[in-house]
Amino acid sequence: MKLRKGLLIEIEGVDACGKETQTRLLVTRLEEAGFPTLTLSFPNYQTKTGKQIQQVLKEPQKAQADPIISGLAELFVQNFAEEKETIENALQKGKVVVLDRYTASNETYQSAKFRHSQHARTIRQLIRRLCFQKYRLPHPDIVLFLDLPPKLCEILKQNRTERDAYEKNLPFLKQVYEQYKKMARRKNWLTIRCFQKEAILSKTEIAEVVWQKIKPYLSSTR
Repeated sequence: MKLRKGLLIEIEGVDACGKETQTRLLVTRLEEAGFPTLTLSFPNYQTKTGKQIQQVLKEPQKAQADPIISGLAELFVQNFAEEKETIENALQKGKVVVLDRYTASNETYQSAKFRHSQHARTIRQLIRRLCFQKYRLPHPDIVLFLDLPPKLCEILKQNRTERDAYEKNLPFLKQVYEQYKKMARRKNWLTIRCFQKEAILSKTEIAEVVWQKIKPYLSSTR
């Protein structure tokens, strides 16, 4: 097997924090700087597993069920695994792979269903085993956490006509946000603060912070 030469960047945060926008802006800037890229968004609702996930997220009771017993956690991992070969091939070619959501989303959203911290920690550990031991998914080199509290994300959601069971549940999203803050202590995570006091930074301001944060890592892909 060829040695991995590229860079895998995962962009994370609660619903409506700007992941799609920042993914697009980052990929554009990378390409302008001469870096070959691949970008993917998860979950991919076009696949069989994606359609199953989409159906579950329409039903609040199923969406909030135990993620291990219900199989939802593994369903998300299977959705990631469908693009495993595509991601690995891009990395071997030296591309910068930018993912709008990936394994950390599964950890945060599933563990947020448990109020007890030990239960939440156990769920995160089980999901990581599924991701990186059972399915042997590529590990992200960098996880960019777009730090925007759910109450501010609600402002950005106003124009959304459709919301899934998670997006409609503000108390749940607050728990997700707390899980993200705990996970952001991991060594390969970079926190991008997207607000000052009660004001959300502009997308260009956030994009500039993102760029400055990842620049030191880009030399390894040359």
